Amino acid sequence: EVRVVGQPGEYVVPEGAAARVLANPATPEGTRGTARVRVRAGAGQLLRRRASSLTVGDDGWDELVIEYDDPEVLAEELVTHGPSVVALEPPVLREAVIRRLHAVLEAATA
Repeated sequence: EVRVVGQPGEYVVPEGAAARVLANPATPEGTRGTARVRVRAGAGQLLRRRASSLTVGDDGWDELVIEYDDPEVLAEELVTHGPSVVALEPPVLREAVIRRLHAVLEAATA
């Protein structure tokens, strides 16, 4: 059960607080890497929101730069977007996405 306690603005998050680390102590503080990802125009809204930069392409694809903690976790997220997202870099992320897509293909054709 979740309930509201207190008034809006009553609590100030301390400078330098890492809420993600506090919520999941297994996640080391800070990002482990930066990924370059191509996303079809109009797709991947959650990816766009967390991108540190976005370059609008003239070919129907945009390029995002996304910071991540774990390439395997980001690969899982990217695969859910199907053909609307392509992992460009780093190679470890690209390989993780390809491995998952191969597993989906094998499961579909088995």
